[in-house]
Parts: sequence; C-alpha cells; structure tokens
Amino acid sequence: MQRIRRYNVLWIEDESLDLARQAAAVFSQVIYRMRIARTATEAVKLLSNDLLYDAIIVDMRLEPGDDDHWRQLSQRRTRGGQRILLGQQLIYSLLGHEEAVVRLQPKPPVEPHLLAVMTVEPLHHIQEFMQQIGLDPRERYVNKTDGLAHDALLQLIQRIVQ
Repeated sequence: MQRIRRYNVLWIEDESLDLARQAAAVFSQVIYRMRIARTATEAVKLLSNDLLYDAIIVDMRLEPGDDDHWRQLSQRRTRGGQRILLGQQLIYSLLGHEEAVVRLQPKPPVEPHLLAVMTVEPLHHIQEFMQQIGLDPRERYVNKTDGLAHDALLQLIQRIVQ
C-alpha cells in the first residue's frame, strides 16, 4: 500500500478572518495537518519544536501574546507613525533578516520558500517587504477582504507545497 504524503502547515492568524470557514477547507483535505497560532508568541513556540513545516502562512497584523519582546515591539511605531506590523517582524525574525528586531533561532531554520502572507494589509503597503524577502506577491499573497473565497487559504497552501 502506498503511503499518502502529508504536509504540516502553520497558519499564524489573529482571528480577524472567519477562521473556521478557511480552516474547514484545509482540514477537509486529509493530506494537510494544520496548526494555528493566534499570536507572535504562540507562533514562535510552535516553530521552536522539532516539527518540520511545509508551509507557513502569516498574517501581518498579529497580537503579541505574552512574550515581553513582542509586547514591547507591538507598542512601537514606524517613522510614519504607523504601528509596527508584528507579522512582518516575525518573518524577519524567522529568516534571521537584518531588519529583525527580535532575534530568533528557529529549529529547524525557516526558508523563504515555505512562507506566504494572508492579510488585510493592501499589497502596496507590503510589496517592498515581500520583494525584499524574495516572495512573489502573485503566488504568495492573499488580501483578506469581504467575499474572500472559502478556500483561499487552501489554494495558498497548495501553491506553497507544489
């Protein structure tokens, strides 16, 4: 009997989206095992275990959780007066990027080809960031808007693991 390939997925989402509807489309597919982190702290904890993830989808607007580093960072502002996007900072940290404020050493290391962004942030706000870390917005970005397809998350995961 042939063994079915199963993919480990981490979705880092703050619950502002209809989480259950998007997750249901993924959970209905037997080949995906998905974990959901609702804060930056929870995401770091899940990424610190020995599980290898095949896809990591990150929301740009995240709650910090209970870690002091993320809580302090969430209070900071950009030069333009905007709040720091914790999802963006989390990705920088996971990649060991020079722009990372919080230094992490995830085990195993996270590679850019595993990442995608699903957020309410319009593309023009994060396009430079995505290009900087090597993500093609046409393949690795979904804008969470009203009327988003119920399987948008599933489609994004499928693009990552193909």
